[in-house]
Amino acid sequence: IASGKKLYKEKLYEFPQSNIINYVNNNYKKNMNIGDKIGIVFLDSVSLYATPELQRIINDKKDYKNISFIFMAFSSLRNNLLYAFKNDFKIDSITQSGDWTLFVYEKIK
Repeated sequence: IASGKKLYKEKLYEFPQSNIINYVNNNYKKNMNIGDKIGIVFLDSVSLYATPELQRIINDKKDYKNISFIFMAFSSLRNNLLYAFKNDFKIDSITQSGDWTLFVYEKIK
């Protein structure tokens, strides 16, 4: 895990991450028509940090060492996926059940 933290530190800090945005654009958004919907499910207990807090953690040597890599990785993924659907989509609904959150987006452009 320590080597993963070292290897992915810059990627975790990067926002938005071009590789995630490009993947979403090329594999989902471009294949959708206006009115189509897509749902994204997150496990809140492992994706708990918003971008500013995640970047603060990464810049703090002590916090970066002590906080689980999986929390940072899943937080980064969540933040980037939410960002990827920010344009050309609207939030249709947000549903929470226990530690899970479902975002449903509808394509509007």
